[in-house]
Amino acid sequence: MPKFVVSLSNLRHLKMFKNHGVCGVKIPEGVGSLRNFLTLTGIDPSGGTAGEIRNLTQLRRLGVLDVTEGYQ
Repeated sequence: MPKFVVSLSNLRHLKMFKNHGVCGVKIPEGVGSLRNFLTLTGIDPSGGTAGEIRNLTQLRRLGVLDVTEGYQ
């Protein structure tokens, strides 16, 4: 996902899909500041930014791809 997405403060829905074997998109640092998000799908939980999801208090739909046993 491009880093400029975090500057789209009114973004409410972002749906990403598998494409050519790519499974999930890593979310950029700062995505937790997008408080208007209602839908966020197709994300890859690896990396340090997945914890920012807890700041998305308006989120109604979350789609995470490639979750393995190691995540808690």
